[in-house]
Amino acid sequence: MVERLVLYNPIGLVDPRFDRPWDATDEGYKRTLAATYQTIRGALMRYVAHNPAAWTPQFETDARIRYSWTLGADFSRKASRTGSAGNPRSRAGFQGFALHRC
Repeated sequence: MVERLVLYNPIGLVDPRFDRPWDATDEGYKRTLAATYQTIRGALMRYVAHNPAAWTPQFETDARIRYSWTLGADFSRKASRTGSAGNPRSRAGFQGFALHRC
């Protein structure tokens, strides 16, 4: 039986994203279309912002793959389908994108 429990740095127990109202689908679509390499890299960089030395080649590869999705001819069509991808409650995500090497 557990008498005492200490949670040290309980990441993930509280997610403030769920307290925010949903973004409009049109706004998500516009934000998705406006994605640049720098905005995508910045979104990934926030995971290692506390230690920039932790930015590994794997992060760089992931940023390039995510950016390559925006280079396809059918990106605007797929972005309209996934315009709510920035919404944490959305299940749409970026399903169906072909991955291209940069």
